[in-house]
Amino acid sequence: MNLPSFGFNKLDRYVAKICLGSFLVCIVFILGLFIIGDLIGHLERFLGNIEKLQDVENVSEDYAKLGWLLIVEYYLISLPFSFMLVAPFVTVTAGMFAVSRLMGANEIVPMLFTGRSMNRILVPVFLMGLIVAGAMGLLREYCLPHLQAPRDQIFKLLYSGGAQQGVRDKVVMLPGGEVLMMDEFFSETNEIRGLRLYYRHKENITSRILAAHAIYRFAKGDSRGPIWELVHGRKYDFVSREGVPVEYLSVTAMEGLDPANIRAKLKDRREFLDLSFSDLVTLIRDRPEVTAYSVYFHYHLTFPLANLILLLLAIPFALRFECGSKTERVFFALLVCGAYLVTDEVSRNLGTSELLHPVVAAWFPTVLFGSLGVMMYDTTRS
Repeated sequence: MNLPSFGFNKLDRYVAKICLGSFLVCIVFILGLFIIGDLIGHLERFLGNIEKLQDVENVSEDYAKLGWLLIVEYYLISLPFSFMLVAPFVTVTAGMFAVSRLMGANEIVPMLFTGRSMNRILVPVFLMGLIVAGAMGLLREYCLPHLQAPRDQIFKLLYSGGAQQGVRDKVVMLPGGEVLMMDEFFSETNEIRGLRLYYRHKENITSRILAAHAIYRFAKGDSRGPIWELVHGRKYDFVSREGVPVEYLSVTAMEGLDPANIRAKLKDRREFLDLSFSDLVTLIRDRPEVTAYSVYFHYHLTFPLANLILLLLAIPFALRFECGSKTERVFFALLVCGAYLVTDEVSRNLGTSELLHPVVAAWFPTVLFGSLGVMMYDTTRS
């Protein structure tokens, strides 16, 4: 296998091949463990619900025919999401294996004798971390938003056997200050049960629209554009309190009423990890008082940097324990990853709980472990 040179000489390409091989082995192993662990916890329920899909009316025939292959499709679609969670730890483990292989074959010292510094030898290792960090950013912005809906849909089919599961008793603040209350929201079919919409007129009169059921409709050629079709919809004015029948709500007339925006605002903290930069920028603009949006926006910037920070922390261990086994070196890499992960989780929770400023909460682990990594790496003999 020949790698493009990109200005690398033969020795650089040799180290890069070792890094690439280590990365591929580690990502297959770690993602495999991640998927197997999740599958073990859900397999019995998934298989039981697959049999029910044939008899459920609102399930696509294509999904019903897949059978157990639906499980395979779900985990294939989930791969980018799983990669985003484990990428920095794959990178640091691969970096440790690559350095351990070079040291195990006694190749580091001859490279130093040729006049190369340790920093120059390790350029391909850090380049690997930089490439993975960039790939994480691109995946988050351009890939995850398109895969999120089908992944969630397949999971709900497997988890519930096709039965619709709505999100209950939710309140959504729209950008214009309107308040949307829902007894139940079904994201798969874009339906709302028990809709209550409160808003103010230009004359500062507060009104409300009530409906037993709302269904999202959008057909080409419809002059009304995208709408929520209301069942038993009525508009009430708090001054006259006289109800007037309302057949639909125009999505274009009131910002934030589209189903995608409602789904984004109903995200829980765990699901924030799946949002793109653009989604979070929109949420921060609409609801600046919700600190969790700012915390996760900055977290999405800092977490890819962990690919480089963890390498700075872990590689000095590999270079100092010449007599140690590969297992010992990997153990220290995992220990460093664990310390970073715990600190990052604690700091992020403090930020979303408004005990720390969002920027401080997101960047504190990066600054702390980054400074420690630079200091440790600087003391590595070259």
